[in-house]
Amino acid sequence: MASIYKKLQYRTDPTTRKRVASKSKKWYGRYRNADGTEHRVPLATDKRLAQQMLNDILAKIERQKAGLDVEEIAHLRKVLSEHIDDFEQHLRAKNDKPRHIRETINMIKCVAREQKWRDLRDVKASRLEAFLNKLWNVKHLSISRGNHYIRTLKTFGHWLVDDDRLLKHPFISSRLSTLKRIGDIIDVRSVWTNSGCSSTPLRRGLRSKIFLVAIVLCVFSHRGVSDAVDEGRGD
Repeated sequence: MASIYKKLQYRTDPTTRKRVASKSKKWYGRYRNADGTEHRVPLATDKRLAQQMLNDILAKIERQKAGLDVEEIAHLRKVLSEHIDDFEQHLRAKNDKPRHIRETINMIKCVAREQKWRDLRDVKASRLEAFLNKLWNVKHLSISRGNHYIRTLKTFGHWLVDDDRLLKHPFISSRLSTLKRIGDIIDVRSVWTNSGCSSTPLRRGLRSKIFLVAIVLCVFSHRGVSDAVDEGRGD
């Protein structure tokens, strides 16, 4: 049965160092879609507004069950490449910079190709997580580049919902929040091709540090040789 609720959030008390549970400020909705799959989505901080938002979702599901929401069903059956092309046109209409559009579309196409997304029913947060884990563990993708993927795919998801192509944002997941790594010394950059998937790891952060150490060693070794020569001349 559909309902709204507040999530339990945990934090560490700075005084007692114990985990303390508290309810979220935002209300969440729990419901089942037309095929019976359970979904939980963030709604609003106001209880009445949250209930209205959930009611709108339920009304749309009922239309789907009755076969009245023909447009959304058509969107689900459309191949994903057509949605990506439409999103590209949306970015051009916003007058985004060509370089930003090119990199954004390449990123989306890269994930879609690697995870074999054929239509909107394949677009899921778990598959994006699998893609990112592969890049981090195999190709040593930097945290900053991984966050770029997450932000790009979330923007695509927002557009799909705002344009009534999807009922629920596919990438709203606490597991897909942007990441931070303290002491991330190695900065691995991706060199993009037209396909968007080719990446060449360049350990620039590590290289620069090795280069500085080498310079210091050369200076000290040069001073050591110079001192030895001066001592020999003195003798």
